[in-house]
Amino acid sequence: MDASLTNNCFSRLMYWCDWGKTEKIEKATMDGNNRTLLVQTRGTSPLGLALDSDNRRLYWVASPGSLAFLDLDKGTTVQLLSGAISIAVSFGLTLDEKYLYWTDAKSHAVYRADKSTAKNPIKILPWLGSPRDVRAFNLVGYREAGTSDHFNL
Repeated sequence: MDASLTNNCFSRLMYWCDWGKTEKIEKATMDGNNRTLLVQTRGTSPLGLALDSDNRRLYWVASPGSLAFLDLDKGTTVQLLSGAISIAVSFGLTLDEKYLYWTDAKSHAVYRADKSTAKNPIKILPWLGSPRDVRAFNLVGYREAGTSDHFNL
């Protein structure tokens, strides 16, 4: 069963989680060719992916309680969190320049942690029901057509 999909339009690659018979993360070109196994997660179910194109890292959350990334240049996996209560049943994962954000359906919240270390995760949005996904947007420099260069909050 495929659980999450992310892509890099510049390199024309897509990445996805599969937690069927063998829990794994794979990639392929956008036309579905050149399918490649990247990671077998062995005992954890990868549910959310986030691609950090600038640092060439593919992050994922997995149940129960795991947050890791694959260095796409070196092919090495780094475990950032293991057995974390804040990742009991996570589905959504996203990132910005500094932080990772993920949902947890068991604690009904969205969490944030430093992208490099994931140390000291904090709950930033509590009591959300059963959140399944989260997205981060960078609006710096964004301007709708016909508006001024000044930001109104």
